[in-house]
Amino acid sequence: MGTASFSVGKYGRRINSGGLFATEVKTSGAFATSTTAANLEDGIGDITLAAGDVLQIHASEAMRIAFGGTAATASTGHYIPEGAQREFECTDAGFVSIIDVA
Repeated sequence: MGTASFSVGKYGRRINSGGLFATEVKTSGAFATSTTAANLEDGIGDITLAAGDVLQIHASEAMRIAFGGTAATASTGHYIPEGAQREFECTDAGFVSIIDVA
């Protein structure tokens, strides 16, 4: 079992510069993951991303993540190495599925 520590915010842009995270935090938390796929949850329940939301996530062990209600598996989805932090801009609205890579 691992832990996915995450926050969800909006994407922002400054004139003549690269992308930035907006300061608004829609939700955040730490979710216990396992080798069975589950929807990412905050303290209230499953989180849902809208197009344009940005998920920033840190994986305590190797994980895969999928968006738009698609289930992640140990071999499909975006790979997040152990100890790594990644940022994803959501283009496929819906639930976020996450699973440990055994």
